[in-house]
Amino acid sequence: RRFRGNEESRPLSVLTVQWVQCALARTVVYYHFCCTLKSPSYSHRILHRQTANATMASYLIDMLKDGMVDELESPWNTVVDRIIADHPKLFYDTIFYTLISLLAGLILWGMFRYEPEPDPLIGWVPPLRDDCPICLLPLPLQDPAGPCLTAYHNCCGSTFCMGCILKQTHVLVKDRREYSEMERMISTCPMCRTRFNSSDREESKVIDREQKLADARRHRSMYNIASCHFQGKHGMKQNKEKGLELLRSALEAGSADAAFALGLCYRRGHAVDEDHNKAVEYYHKAADLGHVQSFLHIGNVLLKEASSANTSLRARQLEKEAMINYRKAAMCGLKDEQLLNDLKFASKLKLITTGEYALTLRANQKARDEMESGEREAYLKFLREQKWFRNSFHPNYHF
Repeated sequence: RRFRGNEESRPLSVLTVQWVQCALARTVVYYHFCCTLKSPSYSHRILHRQTANATMASYLIDMLKDGMVDELESPWNTVVDRIIADHPKLFYDTIFYTLISLLAGLILWGMFRYEPEPDPLIGWVPPLRDDCPICLLPLPLQDPAGPCLTAYHNCCGSTFCMGCILKQTHVLVKDRREYSEMERMISTCPMCRTRFNSSDREESKVIDREQKLADARRHRSMYNIASCHFQGKHGMKQNKEKGLELLRSALEAGSADAAFALGLCYRRGHAVDEDHNKAVEYYHKAADLGHVQSFLHIGNVLLKEASSANTSLRARQLEKEAMINYRKAAMCGLKDEQLLNDLKFASKLKLITTGEYALTLRANQKARDEMESGEREAYLKFLREQKWFRNSFHPNYHF
């Protein structure tokens, strides 16, 4: 009451310092009585707080009576000095118990704080895939339900994007072409300039050229010969055992398609006993060699195992591994709306975080931009103008 009249003339900083000093004095006295009596009950704690306030007030009143406090000075420094002088050990006890409280709080915070797991795909580099030997861009990913985007020529064993084939034949996009013109486009190899006629497309000659390339350890031709033996195509007698042997040889030569085919055989039990573990193993080999669809199949197998897992913890772990493989497929540039919708739904289920989902979308768009070119867009525009092509796909299909 004595100093209340001068509060308006004092600056805010001085009043703040006085308030902090008052709180410190109350804390010092309160700690002193709590540590001395060590009473756990709530009523005793209230009594100690009231005793601390009364003790501090009595110290202040005594100093005012003795004339130790001037009206122009803050009394709280003097109050704290007086309390510490009467109780020398009180100051050090207060600091000690305060540090112990802070240390205990830090330990509890470190034990119970939530620390999210780091994204396992930060810094992940997609596997290398084959490039078009003409435009030197990565070959576009083939959609099973979409148009053919690549062409394989067994004259030299090269695979080209259809955009380069369209460009080298000088086909104008504005002209309407028939299917015969489409056949003429792919009848000339843009690499070795070999021109095929009707007799060159006979099955016997095609198989002979493929066999020569397979003998030269061209993995694509080795895979084609193996699939002919396995399925009995192009005049070959079906022999699944020999086909599996040739598929393994093609895998040793570096064929991603052969590894993927072996994974399908073990997953569906074609000519071998069904074994999902071996299927996943071959899928991983195919993915490492650049077969992007293998990531989707790995995720499908893991989700199927998660549905029949014994414990919920194991099921959750398998689901997270499946989402990682789905994200890898998307980050490679796979254009699959169902895949992106599944990842969006997984982010709502907290299987992946929003940051991981955003990182996947950015990587997907970046990979798709790397595979785009003016020639490939011209090829798609050329296909849209063909009547036979428009009748071959569903009206809602977008490419």
